[in-house]
Amino acid sequence: MIVSLFSKNMSSDNSQGIASELELDPSVNYAVLVLCAAGEPKPEGLVNRIGKILGSCAICSQYKDTIVILHSVKPQSTDNELRKLNKEIARKTEKLLGVKVTIGMGRLYSMPEGLQISYQEAEQALTIGKRLFSEGSVSYFGDLRVYRLLLSLKIEELKSFFQEAIGCLVEYDTLHHSHLLITLRELLHHPTGTATAKALHVHRNTLLYRIQRIQEITKLNLDDSETRLTLHLAFKAADVIHAG
Repeated sequence: MIVSLFSKNMSSDNSQGIASELELDPSVNYAVLVLCAAGEPKPEGLVNRIGKILGSCAICSQYKDTIVILHSVKPQSTDNELRKLNKEIARKTEKLLGVKVTIGMGRLYSMPEGLQISYQEAEQALTIGKRLFSEGSVSYFGDLRVYRLLLSLKIEELKSFFQEAIGCLVEYDTLHHSHLLITLRELLHHPTGTATAKALHVHRNTLLYRIQRIQEITKLNLDDSETRLTLHLAFKAADVIHAG
């Protein structure tokens, strides 16, 4: 019954009728998740088991070769709350099944018509997560905006962009067995130099030296916001290139 909600030909009246039969509460929102378990080609045997550990706040069903979960959430749930729910469901199902699970979650929309949109997003999040981050990834569609854009470009264009942005660091690291590329990535990821040094397990002076070398080699000002944006995109382009 639940899978009928995701039909592209489903009318508004029919959606409301099915939602009523499923006893979906119109006063709350439902997060849509699409889940697949490693080594489980036949998900139908997992539906009841997963449904039991998630309890009354979730409805599970098989759809295609995945398990679809409708999980009730607060109407004003934030992106961060949805990410936490996504990870918690992954943790519970992995503990139950003893294998890695890959999950995609869609954003929240008005119920019941919005469930179809959210399901399509969850499917895309699952596919992108598998492609970029491999099995066991837990992806929220709202976090994939840049990746969705980059995946629409040709690999050759992404390679050219990456090479122009930081290809010189790859060459330098290869020749000198240094760690400037990973240093730059961590620097962009963490809010402070102290946090970056801690993540890299190096002394702050070592980090400052590496930053100086990065700027000398790339001839870039790492304090410039446009430069940092370009570098962020270059690393995300590298993720897509690697997946491709």
